[in-house]
Amino acid sequence: MIFTPATTRSTRTGVSLLETLVSTAILGLIVTAAAVSLRTSQGVWDDYGGDAAKLDAAHASALHLVRHLRQCVSVSTITAPSENNGSLSTINGDGETLTWQLSSGNLSFGISPSSDMLASGITALNFTGYEIDGVTTTTTTADIRSVEFVITVTLDRPVNPTRTIRSRVWLRAW
Repeated sequence: MIFTPATTRSTRTGVSLLETLVSTAILGLIVTAAAVSLRTSQGVWDDYGGDAAKLDAAHASALHLVRHLRQCVSVSTITAPSENNGSLSTINGDGETLTWQLSSGNLSFGISPSSDMLASGITALNFTGYEIDGVTTTTTTADIRSVEFVITVTLDRPVNPTRTIRSRVWLRAW
């Protein structure tokens, strides 16, 4: 049996400065990418929340209009259908005058005058009055038997930002 002299090997314990720098740089890139991704996701989430709030307000306003217009017996004033800042006053069964008006993006309602804000962020509100046949448009208040309204909302998104809600309501007594 032949014995060879033991070779001395140096055993390393720990990491070199170069390995530490490389691993720190890689970790920094990963953290930066994650932060950018989270920030972008947060921005999208906030935009979606703002859009959802505007749409919810517009839908709630449409429901409010339908609910009250169904109980009205006549229209006392109505703006032209081309007027984007629409206004409508009706008389309900109790003889009260109900008024809806859009001004500076705020839709307000009240028992003459409109004093309570229903929604904000509304881009346009148009009213169209129809005669008894449901086809002929009119602004003569005595001839109006149904009212169509269109609520327009502009969202913060860059693609297809405009949404419209349309409904037609027949008056209660005619």
